[in-house]
Amino acid sequence: MSNSANSDGNGSRSAAPPAGTFPSRRPPGRETPEGRGPDSANRHRSAGRRLVLAAVLVLLPAGAVSAQDRGAYVRLDVGGAVLRSLSVATSGVNHPTRCDSLLYANPAEAPRDAECTATTPQEFFRNLFSPGYGLGAGAAVGYRFGRLRLEFSVLASGAWEDEALIALGTTADTALQSKASEWSTDDPPSESLTEVRVRQGFANLILDLSNGSPITPYLGAGVGVGQVRAQYAVRMLRRENLGEAEWQRAASGTWSTLDADLRSNRVGVQAFAGLALDLGGRTALDVRGHWVRFGGFVSAAQLWTQIRDHEPVRADGTTPFTTDITLGDLDRLGLTLGLRYRF
Repeated sequence: MSNSANSDGNGSRSAAPPAGTFPSRRPPGRETPEGRGPDSANRHRSAGRRLVLAAVLVLLPAGAVSAQDRGAYVRLDVGGAVLRSLSVATSGVNHPTRCDSLLYANPAEAPRDAECTATTPQEFFRNLFSPGYGLGAGAAVGYRFGRLRLEFSVLASGAWEDEALIALGTTADTALQSKASEWSTDDPPSESLTEVRVRQGFANLILDLSNGSPITPYLGAGVGVGQVRAQYAVRMLRRENLGEAEWQRAASGTWSTLDADLRSNRVGVQAFAGLALDLGGRTALDVRGHWVRFGGFVSAAQLWTQIRDHEPVRADGTTPFTTDITLGDLDRLGLTLGLRYRF
């Protein structure tokens, strides 16, 4: 009985295992890699397969939602904006009225002292305008990347205007100060800023703050370019009966006027926040409040329309009477209502 238990199928005898050990259950010829048992390797492979399967099951629905939330859209906007205080300053070469050679029958008799031949530009006057409210319309195209959106928008807005009296007493221009008694009190010197318009294009990055409701708040910022344009005018009327001198008689009741078309393409930045109301289907109502800033600029060598009722020339009678006009930074606060359609 004992011999039969220790023999193989061919009747040969097997070596008995040493005392205190147990026979291996590993099939013959199977080696254990790096000293680890095959059961451990199988368990690691099985765990890896389960982990991959779990990741697929978790990510598959998320991928489906993400794909559903991607896509292009278009939007049309209407709205209004208020233009905050806008500074305008004028500067150039100026001379006292008595120096104007065209006010004399014989131009050679005009004074040629230091005040009459000065060539150093000085600031004439500076004012703050409050153009107020204006209307605008625009459009946008964009693409959704889940909660993020990349958008390109255009907007045309404007028709702001304001008028202000010239604060002559605050100027450092001595030539202008010498004319303080010449101006009409019935129609004092004034300047106006009208037809302030902006046409802009922006690239915007938007974050939707999804909350599971039909109303989705969002935040955004953008950078772009815009054409800033405005009409600037100055009206300065001299009173009658300035005096008995030849130049005074010639200058009495005359106008000095400037009409300038200011325009420049400027880089701008904007920040905005809004609410999107899902109307069902593919449409949404979009309400957006925004702040936009464009940098100021200098419109150089603007030629006056007339100087004391004659050609716009300096005291020498030949050099064009020009002015450099500095328009300050343009800050705009606006509100738009838009209709968005998702493709």
